[in-house]
Amino acid sequence: MASKGIDVSSWQGVIDWDAVKAAGIQFAIIRAGYGDELDNQFARNIDECNRVGIPVGVYWFSYALTAQEAAQEAQQAMAAVRPHKLDLPVCYDLEYDTVRYARQCGVTIDKALATQMAVSFCDTVAAGGAHPANYTNLDYSRRMFDMDALSGFDLWYAWYNDTCNIDDVAIWQYTSSGSVPGIAGNVDLDYCNKDYTTEPVPDSGTSVEKESEVFDMAKLRMLRRGDRGADVYAAMVLMKAKGYYDGPCDDLFGPRMESGLLQMQRDHGLGADGLLGNASWTFLLLR
Repeated sequence: MASKGIDVSSWQGVIDWDAVKAAGIQFAIIRAGYGDELDNQFARNIDECNRVGIPVGVYWFSYALTAQEAAQEAQQAMAAVRPHKLDLPVCYDLEYDTVRYARQCGVTIDKALATQMAVSFCDTVAAGGAHPANYTNLDYSRRMFDMDALSGFDLWYAWYNDTCNIDDVAIWQYTSSGSVPGIAGNVDLDYCNKDYTTEPVPDSGTSVEKESEVFDMAKLRMLRRGDRGADVYAAMVLMKAKGYYDGPCDDLFGPRMESGLLQMQRDHGLGADGLLGNASWTFLLLR
């Protein structure tokens, strides 16, 4: 039997998750980030879901221009969820605004490129040990994605109606105008048709060697004290997992992060300059 849930982002503001739980919501998919930015309600939302016992998945709204950038977004999403309990998929979200932004950057996202980016994101998620899924609607399933090429990944599908118009949908977003106690304004409502506690993670097409190539090609931004962004948060999470950062995870590269980075660089011969460059990123991501 399908479970009933919601998907949310910072657009829903500060959510009363106790009220959401009491209303009978059985799962939540929360936005972890978009482009290079962390959703400013992400940490609170996932902490609260974990606290009240609402099974949770996440999505990343893509502003990638290449398959390599989509893989980098997946890695940021995986780093963001690593300290938390994750029950549902990590989802790739390419929408109309993705295509509009790419056009402004001089890039045309056609069906081939959109499919490559979705595969790259989902493969990277699977390589990290989580369930991947791709979000789309009827229009984009016809015009922008080769659905056969994505058949190995779960589908999160937007179709605003009383019944879903296609089969094999893992998660069905059935309205964008739902109402749930504890959330101000409208909220997306979903049904989940899978029990992810018993569902194996699909094999990834990304080998360890390929994963290394993806991150080298992605040219992760060099970070230094004073920088902000989702990549700073991702680095903090990875450093904390390796015992080199003991502060709160946010998006500001401050003195505590710099101190931990210097110690990590000294311990592992990475060049103790306090700059998080290729060697330090490689150590954090692949060792």
